[in-house]
Amino acid sequence: MRTRSHLAASIWLSFALLLILGLMAARAFWVGASTGAYAGCESCLIKAALVQDAQLWLPWWAIVLALCMLAKSSFRLKCLRVTFGAIGALLTLLYSADLLVFKLLNFRLLWTEVFKFYGDAGSAFSVLRDLAAGATGVLLLVACVLAVCAQALLPWLISALPHPRRWVAGVSLTALLAWCWPAPGYLLHESYQNVLKVNLPQPLDRAYSARFAARVADTPTAQAVLAPGQCIQAQAQRLNVTVLVVESLSSYHSALLGGPWAVTPNLDRRMRKNRYFPNFIANGFSTDGGLISLFSGHVPIPAQGRFRSVSAYTGFAPARANFYAQLKNLGYQSAFLFSADKHFLQTAEWMHTLGFEFIEGAESAFYADWPRGQFGAAEDRALYQRTLSWMAEQHNAKPYFLGVLTTSTHPPFKSPADGSLDESKAFRYADQALEEFVQNLERARYFSNGMLIVVGDHRAMTPLKTGEPLNAQTFSRVPMLVIGPDLQNANATATHADVKPYQQSDLIPSLLSLIGRGEQCLQPDQGRFLGAFARPADVRVFVNGVQRELVLFTHAGGDARLRLAGDDSALEGAPHPVLNALANKIHRDRILRGPAQNNLAELVLGRSP
Repeated sequence: MRTRSHLAASIWLSFALLLILGLMAARAFWVGASTGAYAGCESCLIKAALVQDAQLWLPWWAIVLALCMLAKSSFRLKCLRVTFGAIGALLTLLYSADLLVFKLLNFRLLWTEVFKFYGDAGSAFSVLRDLAAGATGVLLLVACVLAVCAQALLPWLISALPHPRRWVAGVSLTALLAWCWPAPGYLLHESYQNVLKVNLPQPLDRAYSARFAARVADTPTAQAVLAPGQCIQAQAQRLNVTVLVVESLSSYHSALLGGPWAVTPNLDRRMRKNRYFPNFIANGFSTDGGLISLFSGHVPIPAQGRFRSVSAYTGFAPARANFYAQLKNLGYQSAFLFSADKHFLQTAEWMHTLGFEFIEGAESAFYADWPRGQFGAAEDRALYQRTLSWMAEQHNAKPYFLGVLTTSTHPPFKSPADGSLDESKAFRYADQALEEFVQNLERARYFSNGMLIVVGDHRAMTPLKTGEPLNAQTFSRVPMLVIGPDLQNANATATHADVKPYQQSDLIPSLLSLIGRGEQCLQPDQGRFLGAFARPADVRVFVNGVQRELVLFTHAGGDARLRLAGDDSALEGAPHPVLNALANKIHRDRILRGPAQNNLAELVLGRSP
């Protein structure tokens, strides 16, 4: 009887361990597939991920084995089995959730970011529902649930083992070997670190000291280096302007932009007929970062303590150049349309602070008969129909500035066409829906006095694709298309590619050069891609999701990067006065904004941050 009990315990224990090992193997494979090409060694990152996870699990198993062995002779230690089981279940739940996020978004998100994107139950359910729509997703979810249950029962399984000392010795020796394994020196540490290490305090969350703040205080020299220059007289055109921001639209989706995919044939055709920008980048790596860059003109550089906070928009108002006040003085009305929940992350509240006069989201009665997806959003076709109806309602003489944000191509890329989880199908749907929208604008003669700007909010959170260029901009490249009157001659149409380097934060100065009045000037980190005097910024400033403590600069004198780590922050690369001044400006801005509100617990508990 005892032999059967020992055999059953051994089988169940082996099953529990194999479940975790299977999840470890899956994570290692996805790490290698997603970032191995960027690091130049897929197998290296696979090994690094396995070692990191071994450093997490093996010591825990050794501790549980040792204590459960001692518990056979101690009633008090027997009572600790419940505690060990609960801790093991919680650890497995964290590991599983981290793995699911990696499967959804293809590179690591910190737990604060997970809560930021999926903090409310409705959004979390919609994303998991879409994940479970595929066979791989179902299998992964089932494996995670079984792993949580198995780890919860682990102390009882261990207690029934024969010769537990052998298990303790074997696991402890393997754990020691994993801890002695040298740490890899790859830059992409967020991808392969285990779930506990990746959530340790981040370098960019470190606070600045008073001495450091005094050292980077504004000086006449820095003011002179960053003083506005390249001033022009604005063209004072009265155009309706629509900025269409397409979720996760990336350059690799477009064959015309040199991407390895060809899932946007209609967009490519429109770019050939109009003005497009092959060397365009997003300043951030998330939807909120794209909105900040485009509609406030600021680069979405994280605040101190950003990864202990879900306040994505704090400190990014007002817009640069008082853009919305200028719009109002020019006689423009401003509006923003979503088909998703406009209050998620307090986006609508931030937009109201910026100066948008009308903001509408999923609550609109227009979407009442449309099926809903993630974040309560109706599909892109519904949003485009609502946009057309809103345009038709504008009968007054005021021109308008309109922002539109789509949702249908949000990860995990569930195609509204057939409900499948397929990135290529999702973007083919989006491409077709966008083409239908442009055709409807043409029928309505919108382009006789209107401009449509189409841009991705950020590069999709997906692995590096074979054929993508490996450089500082790889994880930031997004399409940019302008359809409308020629930027120099209102009666002609532009039909060329502008290969100069532009960025999302150039939108506001570009529009002001076209529709504004009087003198309009640029700072070194601003460019203008519209109007008769288009020119790129002297320096492009951006961040990406691969290494979030880095601010990247592209400059004629060479690329550089600013590593944010409180007083240990450092500018790396060829020295240049403009880059030094910009680095100090970034530090001053982060110091003035202060530490981000530590409000993660409030969101988890269901209170608005």
